[in-house]
Amino acid sequence: MVAIVRLYAGDLLDTLAIFSIWALLTPPIILIVRRCEASLRLLAARIGIYLLGLPLSAMLHVVLFAFLYWPIFNNGGRIRTRWEMAGRVFEHNFEQHTLLYLMLVGLAVIHGRWHGRWAGRRALPEPMPPAAALVIRSRGQVRQIPIAEIDWIGAAGDYAELHVGSTMHLLEESLTSLAARLPAEAFARIHRASIVRRDRIASVTSLGRGDALVRLIDGTELRLSRRYRASLNGLLARGGTADPAGPVDRSRPTIGAG
Repeated sequence: MVAIVRLYAGDLLDTLAIFSIWALLTPPIILIVRRCEASLRLLAARIGIYLLGLPLSAMLHVVLFAFLYWPIFNNGGRIRTRWEMAGRVFEHNFEQHTLLYLMLVGLAVIHGRWHGRWAGRRALPEPMPPAAALVIRSRGQVRQIPIAEIDWIGAAGDYAELHVGSTMHLLEESLTSLAARLPAEAFARIHRASIVRRDRIASVTSLGRGDALVRLIDGTELRLSRRYRASLNGLLARGGTADPAGPVDRSRPTIGAG
């Protein structure tokens, strides 16, 4: 009975010693896996590193075990050196080490991907509400232009020209960025160089090949390119809106042509 107790006690101590080494190896292995998953896009490269880590971690495991526990598990001096113990541990525990290593790497990969997706979903910014006014900064002054007063917007390089009645204001923002901030139900992009307020449109006249002429209530004429034709499909389907401003003056230049 005493012999059986000693046998089980010895096995328990041996198991605890083995897993104490794993407690030392686990943090660096997880760190390496996380860095590989974050920086290496090629699956083959990541798998290659993980497979290379198997023999390296096994050798490190047996060296640490022999260095720390040889005085305890040298079998009464029968295992004469630490190197001899390292060889025996490697031989008798390699299958167990392989299984534990692969499980550890697999769990680290799964946890990293799950955590990354969860963090990514939490980090998604809430959509910005449509702007009620656009802020103009000029010569040290700040002015707000209510979007309800804007007739149309033109592109000027990295700037946008806000046309409000007979006045034009220059906004330091690209037309693409501005189009994303404006309410789609109130504004429509009709050309790479222009955005119009829908309720300022007086008429839309087809020019063929998908292009059209958009006339605003104040008489301004803008080109509708076929790339943005879908933004005014409702008006085009009705053959144009009523024209409260009267007949189109063909002597006025068309903005956005070409």
